[in-house]
Amino acid sequence: MDETHDLDRGRFLDLYGYERGFDIFNCHFAQVEKMCEKYRLRAMIWSDRYFRMGNPEQNYYDLKTKIPPEVIEKRCSLKSAERIFREQ
Repeated sequence: MDETHDLDRGRFLDLYGYERGFDIFNCHFAQVEKMCEKYRLRAMIWSDRYFRMGNPEQNYYDLKTKIPPEVIEKRCSLKSAERIFREQ
């Protein structure tokens, strides 16, 4: 997944309602990690996605960026996660 500037909008919003981009991204990444474990691979991620989502102006390198603690802990807190992953 790359350049996901409108991650919490579009079709997902139509189907599942509003969820924070952080939560969608963390749940997606949790699914990728499961697949990697199955095939004995390691996932790689660039952190800029988190920094942009945490910045009101969508800047990459603002030192005032706020990333919520549960996001840092990589918790999948998507309210609709069970429904989404069951449908796949």
